[in-house]
Amino acid sequence: RHSAGVKLEDSVLDQLLPSGLELDTRGVGELLTQHPLAIRALLGHLFKPTRVISTRNKCARLVALAVVAAEQAARAEASSRQHGKEFEDDE
Repeated sequence: RHSAGVKLEDSVLDQLLPSGLELDTRGVGELLTQHPLAIRALLGHLFKPTRVISTRNKCARLVALAVVAAEQAARAEASSRQHGKEFEDDE
């Protein structure tokens, strides 16, 4: 249950994952992208041989949320740069 020296508890993973009708998952993804060590621990746990499929599934879902948040952040940054460049061209 250790990945990169960080212990992954099932109860902690449950608290991070959205549940029920909670549709806003940006917060979790943004939180993970601010903590690369957490993503590294999740990825490390994904590729360790284990029989606990539920924990591996939770790690995969959290990594996916981080990837989506990082992609959205990159898209927003590119858009703001493009908008800034267009603004400079107008002057």
